[in-house]
Amino acid sequence: VYPHPEDYLIRVGSGIKALRAGRGITQKRLSERADVQMATIGKIERGESPLVPVSTVYQLAQGLGMPLHTLFSTVEILSERVGSVGGM
Repeated sequence: VYPHPEDYLIRVGSGIKALRAGRGITQKRLSERADVQMATIGKIERGESPLVPVSTVYQLAQGLGMPLHTLFSTVEILSERVGSVGGM
């Protein structure tokens, strides 16, 4: 079962934040590496950006040093782990 698009974007944002923090990368540094405005990254990570272009998520994946499919796979894994503990 696929989640509602807004719910999935919240999960993607949380996953990006977890990956960024896990790599010790600040929002500012990711902004520079991905060529995405820092304010946009913050909104995505907080789930405040209802529609995020795939091109932006692609740039963030590149800034995190991973292919887009790996970012999405990692988000799914993180969601499952958090979901089993109490919800993401």
